[in-house]
Amino acid sequence: MNHEFNMIPPYVYGPFSHPHFQQPTRTRWTISSFISYLSSIVAFALISSYMSVAAMICYSYVWFIIEAAFIYSSALYNSLYKHVNNAVATETEEGYNKAGKYIRVCILINLIISVPISIGVVYGMGPIMKFYGLDDEIVQMCHGYTIIAVVHNFARTTSGFVTITTDIDGYADFNAKYAFFDSLVDIALSAIVIPLCRPSLVQLGLIHFANDIISTAFYYYLTHYRWGWYDVYRTGMGSALTYDVSVTLFMIHRSILLLQRITSEAHLRFIQSHSTSILLNM
Repeated sequence: MNHEFNMIPPYVYGPFSHPHFQQPTRTRWTISSFISYLSSIVAFALISSYMSVAAMICYSYVWFIIEAAFIYSSALYNSLYKHVNNAVATETEEGYNKAGKYIRVCILINLIISVPISIGVVYGMGPIMKFYGLDDEIVQMCHGYTIIAVVHNFARTTSGFVTITTDIDGYADFNAKYAFFDSLVDIALSAIVIPLCRPSLVQLGLIHFANDIISTAFYYYLTHYRWGWYDVYRTGMGSALTYDVSVTLFMIHRSILLLQRITSEAHLRFIQSHSTSILLNM
């Protein structure tokens, strides 16, 4: 499922333009984003109808809390985009090596931050659910699913850091099309598995995670193995890191500044999620 932080490139809705990212690409990303959200709505409806309302509430709240807890990853992604874009703009070997190192640094920063947050989310999900006033059935249901969702979220986040170069290098149109068809597969998978198999929430999480692994593996097969889109970055990503305090601190500082804007989006998602839960319990 498409619950990871928003992987739509900043240029799609940003105030600036780029020769690679003209209106057709923006339109495709808008359509892809719509289908992605539609996929989540379909999953909500099917889980509520064929599993239980409690499972739907657990499903929606777990992902909202994970998005809120890992909001720094979204800010870090946007900061990384700026740095990689500036490095690649030079179109030199040194620039590509710098871009590769930026990606590696951000993956490490995200890993360092994500481990304690993940542990906190897994052990704190129950108390958070009780704080929201949810009953014991939902609290017990959330624990196993939270573990799967946290791992799934981290895998998608890490993958997004690596594939950021494809958007900058002019392959955003391909990414929009791939994301579109990926969301259609998500919808089809939910429409088949949930009504016919009636899985538990943990089983559904494993099915979606497995589907995402297959989709990501196929994406890397095309972009890396077959087309070699990451070849120019391999040296930078694989070389020893020289600790640059100024660059690292600047990336962290920019990430923190982006948190304010992204936090407002998280509040909106909470209102939407909370409203849906109230309506379905009426």
